[in-house]
Amino acid sequence: MIKRLLCVAGLYGSLNAHPALACQWEFAPEPIQGPSASFIAPRMAAQATFIDVVMAEGASAVKVPPGARPGASQALSFRVLKRLKGRSADRFILFGNLGEAKPGGDWGMTHWVDKEGRIYPHASLHEGSVTMLESMSSCDPPQLSVAPGRVYVVLREADGRLLGRVKWHEGMETAGTPIALASLINLDDFTFKLIQSTDAFNRDKLPEPVDSAEPGRATIVLRRPLELEGARALLKTAGAVPYGAVTSRGGVTSDYRLRSDYAFERLLEDALLFADGVATSPKQLKALAEQMVEGFSAATFDDYDPSFGIVPAIVAVAESKEQGKASFVAIDVVADAAAQARLARNTAVLRVEPARRVRLAVAAGTVDPVATALPVRSELFPRLTRLSGKVLAPATVDGRWRVIGSYELFKTVPLNLDLNAGVVAATADCFGSVRGRYTLDGLVLKLRLAKPDLTKCPKTMEYWSLEYLFGDKDFTVRAVDSKLRLEGSAGSVFTFER
Repeated sequence: MIKRLLCVAGLYGSLNAHPALACQWEFAPEPIQGPSASFIAPRMAAQATFIDVVMAEGASAVKVPPGARPGASQALSFRVLKRLKGRSADRFILFGNLGEAKPGGDWGMTHWVDKEGRIYPHASLHEGSVTMLESMSSCDPPQLSVAPGRVYVVLREADGRLLGRVKWHEGMETAGTPIALASLINLDDFTFKLIQSTDAFNRDKLPEPVDSAEPGRATIVLRRPLELEGARALLKTAGAVPYGAVTSRGGVTSDYRLRSDYAFERLLEDALLFADGVATSPKQLKALAEQMVEGFSAATFDDYDPSFGIVPAIVAVAESKEQGKASFVAIDVVADAAAQARLARNTAVLRVEPARRVRLAVAAGTVDPVATALPVRSELFPRLTRLSGKVLAPATVDGRWRVIGSYELFKTVPLNLDLNAGVVAATADCFGSVRGRYTLDGLVLKLRLAKPDLTKCPKTMEYWSLEYLFGDKDFTVRAVDSKLRLEGSAGSVFTFER
């Protein structure tokens, strides 16, 4: 029996407008996963100029160009955690509203299969408009909405807007959903294939989308940051008008632009107001750290980083200092050849980069992000636990503990662990007592115990599993229901009670 799906979307021209025509499909679109992710993700990755893992920070009112009518969108702020492709600024804006965590509602990342068996993505959302829309219908997808503090993977065009239409098959171009809610613990198929695809781009230098020269536009990269008055004077002297700007505040860069065809003098002032009015919330970062601490252990990072670099990025972002007032480091301008030549001769300008059109968009100028010192792997988990606030006090682990489980499968083993002021002793009936030292760093318990002679112990799995306690071992320690749970390498897990 054919499943009927009725999709009705509200008009965006007016909050009181009623839907016009209903859009009816025979089937609901299917989730992008497995084979469909392997087909769709690389093609979207190939056409996108920027791909980033980001955290949604919040929203602010859109400041429209002079004489324009404001639309129903807000300026959504995103903080970049990890760059997968392109050189995004540390912060950028998209247009939409705050709402559900999953862009596009329950459907999210989905695809169609046509009658010929061809796969192509379903567009479950559209980016909002800066100014009032005039031609939206009930068949259009809903406007982008995101939840502050959630992490997303975002694909964007060269001008900073969400990725648009992509060629899927001969004679077929359509848009997909270029923003997806990202799991920090278990990556979904689409995000995993995106990461694989961008790794291939970075490694094999695969071709970027075809571009061409865009006369009459350029990016000014400044020799030193300029305040508002200095930037205004520079552009006025050359006869240039801004349509985008990159500012820096405490080393954190923000990219501000509405659309590449919106060029007006006041944009510089609006860019500074935006950059000075937003900062990454410590509370949001703390919540992300809590998720990661619950999902991973210190041993997880011994050999590899399962977060694909997102965890160290969260730590680095949390430790960055957005202080002082924002100033300009680069400005995108409408300027003819003569104006560009005047700008190039100005001592305040480091270089003038002629603009390029990539796909259908005028490319935004790029500024190399400030290199961030990422924590070394051995320091990563302790710093993450301190950020999360889930730090055990020494009194929580001090005292006498009796092992009641190893690997959560074995019976009680007669072994006691005494922890007191940095000194540890392990005692069992078959090898007596061995001593050593320990330290507690966040949720990492570092045991340095001498190795006992276990040859006199019964040759049972319960005893031999205890061998993982001795020597120089680091454990993630968790207090659960008045018990201690130690998670070590090679899958070793021990549970103790007082």
